[in-house]
Amino acid sequence: MNPIERKTAYFHSSGPQNTETVLKLAKEYAQAEGIKDIVVASTTGETGVKASEIFKGFNLMVVTHHTGFAEIGTQELREENRRKILENGGKVLTATHALSGVERACSKKVQNNSTYRAHCPRVKIVR
Repeated sequence: MNPIERKTAYFHSSGPQNTETVLKLAKEYAQAEGIKDIVVASTTGETGVKASEIFKGFNLMVVTHHTGFAEIGTQELREENRRKILENGGKVLTATHALSGVERACSKKVQNNSTYRAHCPRVKIVR
C-alpha cells in the first residue's frame, strides 16, 4: 500500500502576516481533494475578506464572534468587511456561543480546582 503524503508548512512566527499564505495552501489542498465547502473564523473580518478573495467559486462561510462577545451590544466584524465578504460570494454566520454559559458557570463554581481540570481538560477556567 502506498503512503499518503501531505505538504506541511512551518512559519518562523505566528501572526496575521501568515494568513494569506495559509489560505492559499488551504485552497491548494481543497482543490486537490475536491473540497468545495470552506469555513473560516474571523473576528474583525480581515481574514474573512482575504478568504473570500482567495476562495472565489467555493462555498465559503465566515464565522464571527457573537454580538456582545467583547463588549455588550457591539459586533467586532467591521461592516465594510462584511460587505466585501458578501460581494465576493462568501456567507457570514454570526450566532450565539451555545456552550459559553455552561463553561462560565462551571469555572466560577470551581475556580482553581485541579480535580475539575483533570476531569474536564477542554474547559477553560476563566477568572
